[in-house]
Amino acid sequence: MRYRIALWLLCCAFCGRSQPVPGHMPSDSAVAEIRSYTLRPGTRDPACDSLLQIAKNAKNMIEMETRTQDSAELSELNRQFIENFTTQDAARHDEIIHKDFVCIQSDGSIVGREEYMRGWPAAYTHSGYTAFTYTEESIRIFGDVALVRSKTVYTKKIGDKELKGNSVYTDTYVKENHHWKCIQAQITPVAQK
Repeated sequence: MRYRIALWLLCCAFCGRSQPVPGHMPSDSAVAEIRSYTLRPGTRDPACDSLLQIAKNAKNMIEMETRTQDSAELSELNRQFIENFTTQDAARHDEIIHKDFVCIQSDGSIVGREEYMRGWPAAYTHSGYTAFTYTEESIRIFGDVALVRSKTVYTKKIGDKELKGNSVYTDTYVKENHHWKCIQAQITPVAQK
């Protein structure tokens, strides 16, 4: 956030404003404004080049800070997703699932949001799992879309037998109104050796 404020103040000073405009946080437009000034004939000088470089650096720092915040938020959502499953907390799960959500099950079937959420309160109990966690989290962010991939580690009771296994899942998140929501989950079983 401090980089945004620095860029904000820098752009206000550059544009001759005595005070920042409330609610306006310049980014690409501010850098473009500074760049256009430095490219005007007869106006290019080392001070302008330095100002442009400062603006570019501030913009890059803002993007890095946002990416770090998004990554931390997505990791927390991944943790919450699994916790919601093991505790069968449908109310909390409903908060992180997008209105257009679909789940691609391990058998290839596609389940819509309504059916998915209807089964959520008893899904863990009916699954036969006695232990369920995740590892190997990978988060890739592409603007307002993110892929969160992890490997599950589970123990399952089938009749008198105890089965240990894994699956790999990829959850697709979209960012709308500054909040990430899961719009698709896909589960792939890992073949037993």
